[in-house]
Amino acid sequence: MLVADCLPLLLAGADGTVVAAVHAGRRGFLADIVPAVVAALVAAGAEPDGIHAAIGPSICGACYEVSAELRAEAAAHEPACACTTRWGTPGINLAAGVTAQLERAGVRHILDVHRCTYEQPDLYSYRRDGVTGRQAGIVLPTPVSKPARPCWRADIR
Repeated sequence: MLVADCLPLLLAGADGTVVAAVHAGRRGFLADIVPAVVAALVAAGAEPDGIHAAIGPSICGACYEVSAELRAEAAAHEPACACTTRWGTPGINLAAGVTAQLERAGVRHILDVHRCTYEQPDLYSYRRDGVTGRQAGIVLPTPVSKPARPCWRADIR
């Protein structure tokens, strides 16, 4: 999965045989992509409380400025995502919203790297630069004998 400012989410069932990579930008987040993918993992045999989730670098709520109408729409959908930017303008915190959706779906193992693409020049950000590259997120199924531990390599460029 490739992203720039959008939120990348890697998921793996406890035994490592069921995995997913999710591009959870604003549109996907508001379309409930996260609960849908968790439900698909559960349908494939994963237990919700055994799923491990890794939230990679994305634009943070302090930097993700949106219109008041868009923030209201997002907040009506998932209250945890509503925020105010560092400039005092309406914002959306995708990581907080995705975390709330994961927790509501029963996922208990959530790693968030807390890296903002806008704030950190070693990461790509279209909002910051007007041009972009991509960060890559990779999750691979593992044999049943190895426990799942998705991780995020924020330095992959």
